[in-house]
Amino acid sequence: MIKIYFILLCYSLFGLCVFPALAEKKKSTKVLPSYLQKAYIIQKDSIVYTRPDFDSMQVSRIPAGTLVTVSKKIYRPETRFGTFYRIYITQPRKMRAYVSEIDVVPRYVKSGSKIKVNPEFDQVKKKLKYVKDFQFNSAEPEDSLELSDKEISDLQFIGLVFSYSWQAYKSKEPFFPVWFFGLKLTGPGLPISNVATDISVMFSFESPVINGKKLEKGYLLVGDFLFKLPLFEVPHFLLSLSGGVMGKLKGAVAPADPAISQLGAGLAGAASLILRIHDRLSFLAEGKIYYDISENKPVPAVMGGLLVSF
Repeated sequence: MIKIYFILLCYSLFGLCVFPALAEKKKSTKVLPSYLQKAYIIQKDSIVYTRPDFDSMQVSRIPAGTLVTVSKKIYRPETRFGTFYRIYITQPRKMRAYVSEIDVVPRYVKSGSKIKVNPEFDQVKKKLKYVKDFQFNSAEPEDSLELSDKEISDLQFIGLVFSYSWQAYKSKEPFFPVWFFGLKLTGPGLPISNVATDISVMFSFESPVINGKKLEKGYLLVGDFLFKLPLFEVPHFLLSLSGGVMGKLKGAVAPADPAISQLGAGLAGAASLILRIHDRLSFLAEGKIYYDISENKPVPAVMGGLLVSF
């Protein structure tokens, strides 16, 4: 009887120790999201690009035989040749990039409107020598990637900026410097979906000139709405040009001045540089020129500040 109790006790202890460990192991097993799949690299030193475009920047090379994680979706550039899979890598840093369709054999292929198992996947597995290189084997879901894993042109920014401009007025001194501070929003989807825009609202307590008279105390509010065109981009650097419209409001706040104000509008252009200095923090340097129709003069300005991605 004692032996039976002892055996039951051993089985109980074994179950308490082993089964939770197995359950924990099963729980921690990663399952790929439905839009991702495994694929084998079949080309020697396959090139990884920042965009689905052979002319985009090359960020890495992957040896043949490597098992990687790619999208099930195929990306086709609108204006250039070639088709690509999105690939998830961790070197030189954790990011989403693109690899040519002819460089990989995916586990699944599209047949009409359905996804089916690719018979070539197992054949390649037998022929190729598998390279156990986990630096190219990141299987993180797309929507769980941090902001630092995205390209700068895909991010939305908000930040405080300072500007120094040479405002034009109809006075004895047509140009004099004005310091501004304000708020900037920049990035795609602000507010037009899939369109990169730039919105700035700048404020100054410098005394403006209205109707040829410099006010004793007043304010100057300048805003602009620009459409952005990225020119050059690398992982931590984005150079772009912008063009759009601007508006301005001048007014008096001192009791000695009459309660007058003046509106103005015109065109605006800018060349901007965004430099990423941390995961969410970036530095902005920008050169602008306003053409105020009411003043009939170009107004140059420089701007700088810190932006936070969101």
